[in-house]
Amino acid sequence: MNNQITTELDQLLNDLFTQTEKKLSSQDLSLIEKHKNELCQRLLPIVQHHLDRCSAEIYLELNDPNDFYWSIILLARLKEPLLFPLMHKLCLLPREFIDNGLGGDFVTEELPKALALTCNGQWKILQSIIENDRLDVYIRSACLDACRTMVALNTIAREEFVAYLKKLLLNGLECTDSTEEWNAFVIITCCDIWPGECIKEIRELFGARLVDTEIISIDNVLDDLQKKQQDCIDDIKEKIDRFFAFHVQKEPSKAQLDDNENFKNFDEFIQEQDQRKKMILSFLSEKKIGRNEPCSCLSGKKYKHCCIHKVNIPDDNVAIETSTITFDPLPSSELSNEELDSLDELYSMIQNNTVHTEQVIKNFLVTHPNIPSVYNYLFVIQTQSKKYREAINTLKITVEKFPTYLFGLIEYGFYFLRQGDPERAHQILKGARTLNQLYPERQTFHASEFKAFYYFMGTYCVAIHDFKQMKTYTSILRKLPGGSKGAMDIVETARRKLLNMDSGEFQSIIASASATDLCPAGMQNNIQS
Repeated sequence: MNNQITTELDQLLNDLFTQTEKKLSSQDLSLIEKHKNELCQRLLPIVQHHLDRCSAEIYLELNDPNDFYWSIILLARLKEPLLFPLMHKLCLLPREFIDNGLGGDFVTEELPKALALTCNGQWKILQSIIENDRLDVYIRSACLDACRTMVALNTIAREEFVAYLKKLLLNGLECTDSTEEWNAFVIITCCDIWPGECIKEIRELFGARLVDTEIISIDNVLDDLQKKQQDCIDDIKEKIDRFFAFHVQKEPSKAQLDDNENFKNFDEFIQEQDQRKKMILSFLSEKKIGRNEPCSCLSGKKYKHCCIHKVNIPDDNVAIETSTITFDPLPSSELSNEELDSLDELYSMIQNNTVHTEQVIKNFLVTHPNIPSVYNYLFVIQTQSKKYREAINTLKITVEKFPTYLFGLIEYGFYFLRQGDPERAHQILKGARTLNQLYPERQTFHASEFKAFYYFMGTYCVAIHDFKQMKTYTSILRKLPGGSKGAMDIVETARRKLLNMDSGEFQSIIASASATDLCPAGMQNNIQS
């Protein structure tokens, strides 16, 4: 290599390593491509040097020269395969070392591209990192991102990687060392390449509460499921294009135009969100009941002659639907007084959950296998202890053994709601919208049964975007002692659903909103004028 080329490369690298805002010009790109071999010979030792410093537990400071960062970026752009083993070594380092040396965004942004562009199809080498739960979850996720990028680039076969993702999802269902956070990252990867092949396993994880829904929701998954597979792949390719373009200098006029457009779009988005929040607040607010309108407690009386002066329903029997709600324990001819006393003791133990509570309940079930509420107690304890896998197994046993037990049916319905399958969830409760419809032979229900049923129905209405009928259920919940929290939870779920909804569907729902027809089918006939 002649002296002129050496000088040009020296100048380029010096600028990149010392200027924090440096971008690559078209001349720089041409020089880099033309002298790939010479450049790689210079850059690989730099990366190795910094990795050695990290391995020796020498923290890197962000005010050090940018030679580490730019060496990786240039080698990745050149698809230099010798970078891959160095990036593999980087993944095994503590996260703080990487952040200190390369910046806090490197792991989530640049690392996946550097791995994907230099891997040469050796993606199975990354599996030991992906499956190592002692490593930082974002580093493991970066390796998954690299694999999905290789799928988009046809570096690895889609079928092979999908089979691996299914293995990870099944591990999430079966193994206690798989966290909700990690399961969420695996699901995100499935969605990135299109989740169709893995949807069964994904639904199971959501149903069992084994996904961090702050990271990804079942609605996000179902939205991606509606896309075409190729569109998902094209989105990944676009991210690679943006990676290549990010470090390239734009023409001044084009750069300014893009900045202006980005600011404009962001401002419009903020304004739209603020406006939508106001509309949602108004839409979800309780309708004020007129003095001469039917009372919302469904007694059949006018509001002025019923609950106008009441804060809560009194602790006695209250007519609702065509049944009676009671706050006293329901009589049971099937249980002895001794068994009833034992149930009271178990219930008290649940309120003060200790490490022994679950085993005590299991021991009781050995001698009393035919009391449905005890299975419910076990389910509650396992859920409180975040033993979600065991809890789902208990729930399925409960529903199979006691197919008419209300609390079992409701929890099983929620299991399918969390899976994003509201139709099946409602089928579990025989499509009923009132307790009278579900149990026509019964005349009296306990307050806890009403709260559980109406909480489920309100949540179900949110899932099917029937916000009008949701309001009826939340209104009734607020009348029940202890029901206000459930009503607030439903309204908050509705608020998030509306806030994240497609603009067209949101406008349609708001436009169709009215103060009439707020009662569920089957309730309207029970309200007297």
